[in-house]
Amino acid sequence: MALSRMVAIRVGAIGTAAIAVTSALILATPDARAADPPPYDEPCAPVEAIWARGSGQSLEEKEYEQFVDQLRSRLNEQWVHFYQLGTERVDGFQYPAIPVGSTDWERISNSLGAFFSSGLANDYGRGVNQGVQELTAYVRLRRVECPDALFVLGGYSQGAQVVGQAYYEEFSFLDRASVVFTMLFGDPKLYLPEGEPRSSGRVHRARPPSACSGGSLSEWRRLVPNCHTHAGSLRARTPYLPGPWTDTTGLWCNDGDYVCGAATAPWSFASHLTYAQPGGPIDEAVLEAVQRLNKRLPMASFDTRRWFLKGGSNSMDVVFLIDSTGSMTNSIGAAKAEARGLADQILDNGGRIALAEYRDAEDVFAARVLAPLASDATDFQLALSGITAEDRGDTPEAVLHALKTVMNGVDWTSGATKAVVLLTDAGYHDPDLVDGTTWSDIRALSLAIDPVNVYPVVSPYIAESYAALAEATSGQVVADTGDTAAALLDALARVVDRPVAQLPLNGYFAESGQAVSFDGSSSVLTAWLVGVLLGLTLVRPRRRGASR
Repeated sequence: MALSRMVAIRVGAIGTAAIAVTSALILATPDARAADPPPYDEPCAPVEAIWARGSGQSLEEKEYEQFVDQLRSRLNEQWVHFYQLGTERVDGFQYPAIPVGSTDWERISNSLGAFFSSGLANDYGRGVNQGVQELTAYVRLRRVECPDALFVLGGYSQGAQVVGQAYYEEFSFLDRASVVFTMLFGDPKLYLPEGEPRSSGRVHRARPPSACSGGSLSEWRRLVPNCHTHAGSLRARTPYLPGPWTDTTGLWCNDGDYVCGAATAPWSFASHLTYAQPGGPIDEAVLEAVQRLNKRLPMASFDTRRWFLKGGSNSMDVVFLIDSTGSMTNSIGAAKAEARGLADQILDNGGRIALAEYRDAEDVFAARVLAPLASDATDFQLALSGITAEDRGDTPEAVLHALKTVMNGVDWTSGATKAVVLLTDAGYHDPDLVDGTTWSDIRALSLAIDPVNVYPVVSPYIAESYAALAEATSGQVVADTGDTAAALLDALARVVDRPVAQLPLNGYFAESGQAVSFDGSSSVLTAWLVGVLLGLTLVRPRRRGASR
């Protein structure tokens, strides 16, 4: 917006002559900001992307960077203009992102003030109001400058409260059609009525919320795995959104995030820090925003492909479990040679990798995890380089004990595809000689974890003995006919390409006789599953916690 036009708007009650004189004086005065205009005066773009950061965050936090990077990677950079609240003072308002926490008295005081006022008063509430006013002023000015622009709004934590509150307090002037999508992450004012406890009509007994039996979910609910989640840590804003905005807003609340009400313990906030992980909620939200933009701007070139698999913050967790007994020297050498390529494939698909080895009951060790699940290959590569084939070369080995050790010994990602790629040239004891673990135990443990699919990479002459184990865990046997590297690549391809069954909730709860609905519409279909749907019988995986 030209500066003279801004003056005319703001002093509209003054006479025309006074306006002209004032404008002339201002325009004649050297402007120190001439080379760096205010954000609402910058060149227009078809898309306006606005972000509100979380409590105590700087302007360069990972959540905003992920928001920007994802949009830029899917849109031509010239098509989008970014603004983050707090960057400038707009009409006298500037969002401070008030810090909260327990590390010093200021944060403790702010936290208490926020809690006892439901986030609406004290320093915290005043900071939120500054954000609401800055957001409103910026959008209003930008709408005048760029009347055809489409808006994408995002807010994280305290910033999610700011954006949501703006719709009620100040956004009445905003044309509903101009906002394509609003994404809210970890909102302390979350409200999901379907998560509220219900009375059963019996004394001292409450029925599970309707969400827990697959009831109707709020239109704005995206990723909220805990069916009991209904109000944020600063109590719900009810109703959560004005009616006209419910179908253009998405809400993400990670499992175990106290801030948005998915946990009851104030110290449970680790998942609150994971919204920006690759393939996570911010990536999902930006993809939805771009898909919506693509319908509104059909002449633009937007990338609306899914680059990542759905299911938690990572698409897949893969553990390589290697038999390191004496006969495995050549196979281990081949695995080491292919290690970098194998790791890169998993990491490129947004996954994590881990490494474990095993031997037998009377060896120096029976089974151990060498590198935990991680989203980089450093520990994996180092641990793999140290594996050597030693001890007895007799068969069979402690496979079942090793699988139990791995399944219980790594930190699996909730909702991700989970796989163990087992490399061996020997059979297994059933029950295992180490601890009595049986084939049935492994099947039950695999399913309980949701499940863990086992992919045995084995010699053809023992493939049949592993077929039942693989099938019981929804994995597949891969025959190693002498080219171990090729067999490992084949196994990994099957892990990467398999379909991902996705339900919106981690668990389902209902009383006896009550109907439970399951919605698998968010599952990721691969070419393999498309073939199944067209011509074969589809067996639907049963999720942990689901009621029969």
